Amino acid sequence: MRIALTKVCDDTHRLALIRGDGRHETVELASHSFLWHDFLHYAVETNARLHESFWGLLASGRTLAELHDAMGGDGAGPSGEAMITEAVVGVMTNVVRQDIPAGAAIEGLGRLFQAQGRAMPIWFTADFVERAREPMRRLAGEWRALPYGGEMQLAFPAAEAAQTKARPEIGAGSRTKDRKSIAYLISV
Repeated sequence: MRIALTKVCDDTHRLALIRGDGRHETVELASHSFLWHDFLHYAVETNARLHESFWGLLASGRTLAELHDAMGGDGAGPSGEAMITEAVVGVMTNVVRQDIPAGAAIEGLGRLFQAQGRAMPIWFTADFVERAREPMRRLAGEWRALPYGGEMQLAFPAAEAAQTKARPEIGAGSRTKDRKSIAYLISV
């Protein structure tokens, strides 16, 4: 699945999902509420190689509306991998934004999961936290450098990113000749 993010203005961006079968959907979102969170989901899910969390569920064919409903719109809430990932992303938000030590994130998530009677994901380690910081820096930097109307492209799963990265017209961090449709590919 390709993820295309277009900077409409400082407050708004357009998210377009282009699935392997040709189906696509597009939505405009408030950047303050969604962009950082979606970037962090991307960094976490690609680094942990998750496929049944936010981006993985979208890549498998679920729609944004279906995920919205599953994440609490109907009161049911997420389950399984998606719920664990949502908790990790929540903890990682402060870690990445405020440069909180990895140990604090692990302790915090450990307390949350202990209170819920759940086990910590084995992949959520100090090394993982540090690995997730770098793609977040790259994603945020690429977004800040993007002009209005510019587009940033990501691939999910990460294996697709490696395949797309080999295409000379879109390599990681490269710009297309048309400055109005700058395309970025960030692979983790």
